[in-house]
Formats: sequence, structure tokens, C-alpha cells
Amino acid sequence: MKIRKVVVYYSNKCHTCSDHMKEMKKRMSFEQVDVDLNPELYEEKNLNVTPTTILIENGKEIWRCEGMMFDKQYEEMRKV
Repeated sequence: MKIRKVVVYYSNKCHTCSDHMKEMKKRMSFEQVDVDLNPELYEEKNLNVTPTTILIENGKEIWRCEGMMFDKQYEEMRKV
């Protein structure tokens, strides 16, 4: 059985992150993680930018988008 979740790593200081999550909320449900509150996640999750959206299946990363997602990225994620 596949267990999937979408996690968005963001910063409260990032206006792009806010816009990104507003758009995502129209399309899907996801978990939000504020890296300002958990700075160790930058290294632990190999984050280069915020927002970073990660699709996880059965506890393993199977897809990643760094930065804003647009229609192309939503389509890519749906195909995984």
C-alpha cells in the first residue's frame, strides 16, 4: 500500500513561500514545515531554497521541486 504525503519546507520571511502555499492550498492538502523554527532541516533535508516541495512515499522522497511550483511541476508530481 502506498502512503504518500506532500511536505512544503518554507520560511515565514519568504514572500514567495506565502504565495506558493496559497496556490497549493487551492490544489491539494500538504504538510507545512517552517525552517526558521527548525534550521537544522536545511542540512538534514538538503534544502537549497525555500519553498521546497517534497513528495514522500512510504517514508522516502520520490520527487522534489525547489522554488515555486507552476502547472508544469504540478503535472510532473501527479505523474510520479
